[in-house]
Amino acid sequence: MVRHDVKPSRDTSLRNSNQLVRGSNRLVEDASVVIHLSRKDKASNKVQMEVGKLRNGRKPEPVELWFDAGTFRLTALPPIIALLENGSLSRQDLVEQADRRFNLKERAVDTYREPLRGCLDETREGHRRILSINYNFRPDPESDVAKWWNLVRQPAARA
Repeated sequence: MVRHDVKPSRDTSLRNSNQLVRGSNRLVEDASVVIHLSRKDKASNKVQMEVGKLRNGRKPEPVELWFDAGTFRLTALPPIIALLENGSLSRQDLVEQADRRFNLKERAVDTYREPLRGCLDETREGHRRILSINYNFRPDPESDVAKWWNLVRQPAARA
């Protein structure tokens, strides 16, 4: 089911996500789970997912997700890692796919790539830079990378 929220205004900016329901969707109290997605930045496909209600459990903290237009799915992986899961890409191919699938331009790709240096391998084929995931990387358990690293699909030969 999809719920419809009120239109953003000065009044609604202070409300909890469960207080944004309007019209016939006020039956939100009948639901077992209420999930609220909000797009924080129109320049990229980044969304924040918040669980407003979870009847049979503790609500998790809000989490940042990315909408992958290529697979039409939400992913918790950074866009660069999500693109490299299927194999190595040249930097140019990475930039093109990041634009098409995550609405990220070249500068944004480089910005998001910088904190991932340890978990990426970079080689050269002539003048082209080839990027791939370093599956031997082990993140510091306290780092941001550790929050999503176990979600990265291992290649079939390594699994």
